[in-house]
Amino acid sequence: YLPSFCPWIGKGRLFSKLPHLLSEAFGRHYYANFIYLSDEQKRQSVFQITNGAVQDTASYLQKIYDASMAPDLRSGLAAVDFRTQLAEEFLFMTDRFSMAHSLEARVPFLDHLLVEKVFSIPSSVRTRSTDLKYLLKRAVGDLLPPDVLTAPKRGFVIPIELWLRGELRPLAEHLLNPQRLQRQGLFRPQFYDHFVRPHLEGRSTFTWQVWAALMFQLWHVVFIEEKQMEVPTYDWRTLC
Repeated sequence: YLPSFCPWIGKGRLFSKLPHLLSEAFGRHYYANFIYLSDEQKRQSVFQITNGAVQDTASYLQKIYDASMAPDLRSGLAAVDFRTQLAEEFLFMTDRFSMAHSLEARVPFLDHLLVEKVFSIPSSVRTRSTDLKYLLKRAVGDLLPPDVLTAPKRGFVIPIELWLRGELRPLAEHLLNPQRLQRQGLFRPQFYDHFVRPHLEGRSTFTWQVWAALMFQLWHVVFIEEKQMEVPTYDWRTLC
């Protein structure tokens, strides 16, 4: 069967390729689903630096995948998730957000004994192409009501898209305007017209591209330009 994240490959093409080529195709498509800008876009439309200082995202992820020495594609991709998005985004944000409210969060599914046990189970047993939580649901199926087991996934989504077009628009326009980007020497001035302006005006949606650039600019202002040693306590509106 085709993995759910790869519906675009026809079965005729699929079975005409060698297994390692199929894995590469699946892997590259998987990478593309989880990056906001391709390496070519970064060189052509985002960064002024083109002398090799910008690391290829695909190469970075490929190294992690190769280092996992996983027995199959799905296990390898799980290892990539484990070492990137889980550690650098999900756990990071959980820790910061919970501690900001004096809460101590716990992640029992990441107990190392449980993780090691689960990773020792073949991926074909852990998951199905249409249900990535197949084994988990089987394990607790007799403990939970059916409507919980069949409920769709609900993410903790914050309205960044609307914030950028509303309350945070002045900040984005100030920190990402072409003149400032040109002086800074890191982002191409065209980044504003290619990504920022269309998003702010509602003509296109580049939420994560603009958000990532804005967060970098805030960091740059505080710790590079102002050389502060601690997180500032002033309101972000003072930057506009």
